[in-house]
Amino acid sequence: MDQQYLVSSDDRERLQHFLSRRQLKDRVVELLKEVKESHDLKRGEVTTSQSATYEALVEALATALANKWVEPDNLTSILDDAETAGRQHICIFKVPEEAADAVIGMLRSPRTLNPETARLSDFWSIPLEPYSRILRDDDAGIVVKTVAPRYYWVEDRRQPSEDRIEITKERERERSAIIFKFDKAVHLLECRVPTREKNPHADTSKSVYQFLAEITASEYVGNAGEQAQTLLGLVGHFDLANAFQKIIENRDDFELHKDTPENQDLKTSMSHRASADDAKDIRDYDEWVYENGFARTSIKGKWKREDDSILVHMHDESVKLGKQVSRQVSRIFFPRPCSDTDIAYVVERVRAHF
Repeated sequence: MDQQYLVSSDDRERLQHFLSRRQLKDRVVELLKEVKESHDLKRGEVTTSQSATYEALVEALATALANKWVEPDNLTSILDDAETAGRQHICIFKVPEEAADAVIGMLRSPRTLNPETARLSDFWSIPLEPYSRILRDDDAGIVVKTVAPRYYWVEDRRQPSEDRIEITKERERERSAIIFKFDKAVHLLECRVPTREKNPHADTSKSVYQFLAEITASEYVGNAGEQAQTLLGLVGHFDLANAFQKIIENRDDFELHKDTPENQDLKTSMSHRASADDAKDIRDYDEWVYENGFARTSIKGKWKREDDSILVHMHDESVKLGKQVSRQVSRIFFPRPCSDTDIAYVVERVRAHF
């Protein structure tokens, strides 16, 4: 079977899940409209309705691919773009100027570099081990995608009777696409880890960083001087917490929904009970008295733009890696689908508060 075409019902179901999870309806409809216009198709040959279900859109894609009205590369390009953003944990690191060449060298030569063009099945098949593809390498920077299996436990608790509680744990295995983006202009390395499909809100800075460390230890290792070094060993702390105080003071384009102030006498957490869409700025409540004299490890809120806003959770936490080893990790979590442009906007707004 040619994996570039949606032959089996399983393939179509997996693509449907991929498109739905990443909310790609608009992109797919746009592609199908281009197909219809360029081949002068009659009404009904492929659906281009914005109200079409994902199942109907996948059937239309299957028809377009089978008739060669659209090239597989046109579709895989959309899928690649979707994985550079989406719902993501963004671990950000500063790259010292003296380490920039080594970082670029590692990203250009992962252990299992795949130079081939992506096939459709690559976007849902769980690999046995990680493999990487370079998505972009130019004067602005380099973007590499590493696809890897991810394992974690999901706990289920049920109470069949008043006197009995049953707790079961099931090990999940799923495909995870990690994006490594190095920006040469600002010397920042973004490591974008997608949320887990099962119980995504259970992820923490520690679980995200540990998974990221496993991937970099497997794929990105080189020599720094006379010693072998991993990618994460070359980069430094972004120090996101250093921006928190100025962000807290910013009422122009930031709306605060959750705060974790602490000092030598007090440690607390305050958040709005409503959903993110209905939440109000907690700085407007009399109970919020933490503008000055407090540090914090995380804040949550919205960066507001002229026509929309971007919801983010920002964390700067110490991750314990061993009995006496820890690392400070700066992580920005995007709980809703977003674009690469959205991520760049938020990172730039954060940098403006240093």
